[in-house]
Amino acid sequence: MTRGPLLALLVAAGACDHTPAVPVAPDCGSVADIEERIILPRCGAPGDGSCHATGSAPPRMAEVGRIAENLLEVRGLLRCHKDAYVSRNNPEQSYILAKIRSTGASASCSDGSNGGPRMPYQDAPPLTAAEAACLERWVHEIAR
Repeated sequence: MTRGPLLALLVAAGACDHTPAVPVAPDCGSVADIEERIILPRCGAPGDGSCHATGSAPPRMAEVGRIAENLLEVRGLLRCHKDAYVSRNNPEQSYILAKIRSTGASASCSDGSNGGPRMPYQDAPPLTAAEAACLERWVHEIAR
């Protein structure tokens, strides 16, 4: 194949589009649906003093519709001070994704330093594949 048809094929496929792709996920619903069905019960359960709703662990994730503003372009408060919880320019480098994608007991910051425990916290059940896919989609949606 010559370069002309190959380039045309790549452009047609969107390979030259620099807009971050939103991951394909199961039927997650809207941003608010993901916050209500996954983030609040798994990350910010009201009344749970150890979680992100009322506990001492930042960032706050206690109210549907206000979670994104507490994460978008906000730098890590306890660790990963150079990393945004959700990065508008590079959603795949979002600290929150490092926390939920970690396969070990702790996550890594973008500079390789210790990013603290994976999430959900170690004594909580891990996210299902569908929940993780919806959270990834949520990150990409709020980064737009």
